Amino acid sequence: MNKLVIWIIVLFVITSCGASPIPNSHLGETLPIIKSGPHGMEFSYIPGGLFQMGSPEHEPGRKESSGSLELQHWVKLTKDYWMQTTEVTRGQWYAVMKSYPDNNGNCVLRSTVIKKENYPVSCLSPKEIDLFIEKINHQQKNDGYKYSLPTEAQWEFAARGYTETPYSIEGNLDSFAWYGKNSDHANPVKKLKANKFGLYDVHGNVNELVSD
Repeated sequence: MNKLVIWIIVLFVITSCGASPIPNSHLGETLPIIKSGPHGMEFSYIPGGLFQMGSPEHEPGRKESSGSLELQHWVKLTKDYWMQTTEVTRGQWYAVMKSYPDNNGNCVLRSTVIKKENYPVSCLSPKEIDLFIEKINHQQKNDGYKYSLPTEAQWEFAARGYTETPYSIEGNLDSFAWYGKNSDHANPVKKLKANKFGLYDVHGNVNELVSD
């Protein structure tokens, strides 16, 4: 599956485990199922399932450097979960942490991005991410959900949205992905087309971190 990332930036979406909607035998016809979360976050319901992780050997954009990690193999997700529909934004980060990340010298943000809350938060250290997750779980300890980074399998299953093609969204590439030909910087979330689960920027914009 082709991610088309343009910046090497530590950035993440979070998953939420907790109460699920009433099972729906026609789920594929009614996707996405979205619920509101804290600090303006939105989460899409992702039902567990069986899928082929990885990509065909001759798929365009396949990363040969990944070696055996990219080989197609069957993976079964036995539990349903909720995936945030966008990357965590700067505004959401501030709402939890009461400050913006200090960037730790990892990268330099453009001055036009620094004060815009609808841009994905970036330039983070693993320690900062762990602290964010710890704090949001403490703040929301009574809402019935546990927040975490997704595993790689959870991320890919959600990003694929029941597709087996290089891109999980139909249409012109510019309609759903920020990449080298239409942008040279990070962009606000939720500006382009979402996939079948209602997830934005599963292709392009910035890298998304997983727990494993």
